[in-house]
Amino acid sequence: YKKSLEEAIHSDTSGHFCRILVSLVQVTILIMRTQTVHNFHAHSLCLCLTTDIQYIKVGISEFTFDLICYGQGAREEGPADVERACADAQELADACNAESDDMEMKFMSILCTRSFPHLRRVFQEFVKCTNKDIEQIIKKEMSGDVKNAFYGIVRSVKNQPSYFSDRLYKAMKGLGTDDRALIRIMVSRSEVDLFNIRKEFKETHDVSLHEFIQGDTSGDYRKTLLILCGGED
Repeated sequence: YKKSLEEAIHSDTSGHFCRILVSLVQVTILIMRTQTVHNFHAHSLCLCLTTDIQYIKVGISEFTFDLICYGQGAREEGPADVERACADAQELADACNAESDDMEMKFMSILCTRSFPHLRRVFQEFVKCTNKDIEQIIKKEMSGDVKNAFYGIVRSVKNQPSYFSDRLYKAMKGLGTDDRALIRIMVSRSEVDLFNIRKEFKETHDVSLHEFIQGDTSGDYRKTLLILCGGED
């Protein structure tokens, strides 16, 4: 056809509908390259890199940190190593007494590379070391985009469906819609755990994700989001 599918989409569509179609093409390509949904899961937060590049460049955004965590392929897999988890927790506890930049680098070196099961054990050991939850430390000692990024990582590790449910709610509540966040999450989680996110959304906000999308979007863009959503709860 002398042009790529993405080029065809860009020439025939526009706006949010164009962006979500391009994102769906990118996720399909990524699944084909990684060959398994399991591997795709590890990269699922960087699917909209091309369409969101201008957004990423604006400061140190939460999405930038998401890319560091998921896009570089540095995150380990496998169960928790108890001995190592204790050592990691102590390193994080010690870092809390360091200069701000050193603390951030240490948190990044652990939170952005260890497996989720391992990090859950690290958080348990961190409480034993400090008598504080790691979320409390992040809220108290950090600020701005850095705080939002690390707080998001911790919440995602503890309960991914709850974290993404909250992100979706914030993207659509009130006046205006954060369409970039909405598209990123709906596309990247559609092959992973969107059913669990839907369940968490309904339980937490007393309204279905399907209903929320229907009331906040329109046209072919809405139709595509609802197809990804998968039904009313």
